[in-house]
Amino acid sequence: MPVPRSSYLGLLLVSAVVLACTPTPLRGGTGTTSGDGTTSGDAAGTGAGSTSGAGTGGDSGTGGHSGTGGAGTGGAAPSTCAWTKKASHATCPNGPCPIVIDEELTCAEPYLAGSGLRVAPAPDGTWLATTLINDHLVYRLTATAAARPDGLPKEFANTDLALAVGPDGAVHLVADTTRISYANKHTAYLGGATHATLVNGVWSASLIRPTEGNGDHTPVVDLEVGSDGAPRAWIVSSAPFGYALATLSAGGWSLAPAALPSGANFGTGGWNRFTLGADGSVVSLALTGPVNGYRLHALVGGADRTIGSPFAVSSAMGYSAMGYAVASPIASTGPLFAVALADAKGIRVVGERASAPETESLVPGTSPPVSTCVTPGLAACNGTCHETGAGTEAGAFSLAWTDDGVAWLAYVVTALDQTLSYGVENNPGPPQCFGHVAKDSSLATLHLVRVPFDGSAATEALVMSIERPGLQLGSLYVAPRIVDARGSGKDVAIGVRTGWDGVQHAAVRVLRVDTTKL
Repeated sequence: MPVPRSSYLGLLLVSAVVLACTPTPLRGGTGTTSGDGTTSGDAAGTGAGSTSGAGTGGDSGTGGHSGTGGAGTGGAAPSTCAWTKKASHATCPNGPCPIVIDEELTCAEPYLAGSGLRVAPAPDGTWLATTLINDHLVYRLTATAAARPDGLPKEFANTDLALAVGPDGAVHLVADTTRISYANKHTAYLGGATHATLVNGVWSASLIRPTEGNGDHTPVVDLEVGSDGAPRAWIVSSAPFGYALATLSAGGWSLAPAALPSGANFGTGGWNRFTLGADGSVVSLALTGPVNGYRLHALVGGADRTIGSPFAVSSAMGYSAMGYAVASPIASTGPLFAVALADAKGIRVVGERASAPETESLVPGTSPPVSTCVTPGLAACNGTCHETGAGTEAGAFSLAWTDDGVAWLAYVVTALDQTLSYGVENNPGPPQCFGHVAKDSSLATLHLVRVPFDGSAATEALVMSIERPGLQLGSLYVAPRIVDARGSGKDVAIGVRTGWDGVQHAAVRVLRVDTTKL
C-alpha cells in the first residue's frame, strides 16, 4: 500500500493501534475577534465590505466572540472563524431531504478540529464542540444563528472535547485540561479531567480528577448522561493500564475503577470504549486478539460477551481495516446498546440485547479503500502513479440511535483521484520510499443509512457530496472523531471534519436531519 507523506490516511495505519449565549448570525462576514485575554471580545464582530452587516451577506460577521476560554480567562488572542450556510444538494429516496441545519465552520487559523469534534442535537438547537490550538469552539446552532456561551475555561482549547446532552436538555462537556507549569524551575502538572455544564447560560466548571501527583495527563475516553440526568465520564486513571468511571452526585465527583472485558490485551488505547446501556447499565468495550482472530468484547453487569462477527483483517489494509463506533444510549425501543464494526469487508451494525440474540447487518458499499498504487522499492523509487482507490477511510463513520429504536449509520466514501510522486527520504531513520501527493482531485460522498434493529436490510436514506474527510492522528488513549453522529428524539446530528490535509484547509460541516421524513 502506498504511503503518501502528506496524507493522514497512511499515518493512521500505524497509529490506530497505539492509539449566557451571544447570538451570532450565520451568514455574515468573518469579522474580527477583539479581547486582550482578560476581557471578553466584541459580541458581533467587525466584518467589513460585502461581508459585513451592511453588505450582501445581510448579517454582521461571525467573529468577535470572547477572548480565548471566554470572558476574563486570559490566554492567547482569540480566533477568527465564520459560519456559512451550505446548499446541501442532497438526494433522498422519499423526496426532498429533511435537512434542518447544514452549516460549515471555517477559521483563519490552521488545525481546526485537530483534536476531533462532537455533535449533539438538543431541543433548543444543535451543539458542536471542537477546538483550535489556542481556542475552544463550542456552539449552539439554530436555523438562524450560532450562539457561543461564555465562561468556558481557556484550558479547554487544543484537547479532545467529550460532549453529551441529557434528557432534560442540559449540555455537558468533559476534557483533559492538563497544562505544564515551569514556575520556579519546578515542573508541575496542573488541571486534569474537568467537567463543564451550562448554568443560566454561562459555563460552570468543576475538576473531576487533578493531574498533579497522578501522572502527566488524565485523558477523557467517553462521556454519557443517563436517564437520571447525571453525567458519567470515563477517564484514564493510571496509565497505561487503568480506567476510572467518574460519577457526579450532590457531594461532588467520585471515582471507581472501570473494568475491561477479559482478554483485552491492548491495555489502554484507541480500541477501548465505554457507554451506558438503555437500562442504565455500564458497558465496557475492548478489542481482543490476534490469537484466534480479532473480536470485540463487552463487559455488561460483570459478564463478558462477544459482540458481532470476528474482524476480517486484510493484509493490504492492516489495522486500519478495524474500528468501531458506539451509538449513544436511548432508553426506549431497541437493544441494550449498539455498535458499528468496520473491517476489511465493510461496516456491520450490531444491536446487542440484554438477553435475546444480537442482530447484525452488513451495510453495502462501506468497505475500506484498496490502493491501486504500490509503493516501489528503493531502487525504483521514482516516477508517479495515479491513485484511484475508493472506499470508507479509517474513522470516517459514526453511529446514531433515535428513540423509535432505529440505528442511523453516517459514513463517507472517498473516491481518490491523486497523482503520487515517489522519492527516497531518510529523515528520520533509514532510507524509505515515500509517495507525495503532487495533485489531488479526490471527491467524497456522505451517506446516511437506516438500519433497523430487527436484522432486516439497511436502506439508504440520504446521499450528499461533501469535501473529503480530514483524517488526523490519534493519541495513545483517544482516537479523535472526524465523523460524529448522535440521535435525540427523532433527529440525528452529523458532524464531519473536512479538508484532508488537516492543516490549512480544514473545515467542520454540521447537519441536522429529521429522520421521520426520510
